[in-house]
Amino acid sequence: PHTDKKTQDEIILAAKNVLNPHKTLGHYKAPAGKSATQLRILKEKSNKLGQKVSTGPFDKSDAWTFYRSIYQKAMGYVLPQSFFTQQQLKTIQTAAMSTIIAKCGFNRKTRREVIYGPSSIAGAAFVELYTHQGTGQIMLFLKFWRTTNQAGRLLGVALA
Repeated sequence: PHTDKKTQDEIILAAKNVLNPHKTLGHYKAPAGKSATQLRILKEKSNKLGQKVSTGPFDKSDAWTFYRSIYQKAMGYVLPQSFFTQQQLKTIQTAAMSTIIAKCGFNRKTRREVIYGPSSIAGAAFVELYTHQGTGQIMLFLKFWRTTNQAGRLLGVALA
C-alpha cells in the first residue's frame, strides 16, 4: 500500500497480470501476451464503421469524408503501437472497405492495386491499414530518436 501525501489516505494499487490485456489510452495491451484482444476490437470497430456507411444516407462526398475523417482516424489510432501482420490487417479492413469503396462510387471488384494506388497515377488514394501501421511506427521511432530525454538516449543505446 501507498500513502497519499496530501490526505495521508492509504492507496491500494491492484496488480495487473502481464498475460491479460488491459486498456490503456484506448489500446488493449498485453505486455507478455498476444494481441488477439486488440485484433478482435479493431475488427469489431471496422465492421461497425462499415455498417454505419452501408446503412447511412451517404453520397460519394460524404462517404469519402467519413473515410478520411472517421474511419482512418479510428482505425489508425492504435496501429503505430501494434505489430499486426499484413494478412491480419487485411482481414480487419476487408468488409468495411468493400462498403466504403462502393459508397465512394467505385466498383467493389476494382483491383486493390487501383483502390490503394496514389491519385497521381490514377489510383483511388485509399490507404491500407498495414501502411498506416508502418508509417505510424516510423513516425514514433523518429519522434523518440530526435528527443534528448531518457527514451531517446535508450533508443540510441539499443541501436548502437
